[in-house]
Amino acid sequence: MWEDLGMTLIIELLGYPRIVRDAVNRQPRGRKSWCLLAYLLLASQPTSRERLAELLFPAADDPLGALRWSLSDLRRVLGSDCKLYGDR
Repeated sequence: MWEDLGMTLIIELLGYPRIVRDAVNRQPRGRKSWCLLAYLLLASQPTSRERLAELLFPAADDPLGALRWSLSDLRRVLGSDCKLYGDR
């Protein structure tokens, strides 16, 4: 659980995955967004966008575009004050 400025964020990855922000259940729009979130939470070091696109979207016509969509989906669910950091 992450708490900051009165906001509560709970991310559960075991069992049926769910995200609860300020007591409201929120769901990413796609399974790849869940995969991306789990990977980012469990990674021991920052991962480049190219590597994430290669891992999650190998068959996409535009892997980096698909990754941008999933990152945008996660930002929508997690909220604008939640930051995803890493290699640009």
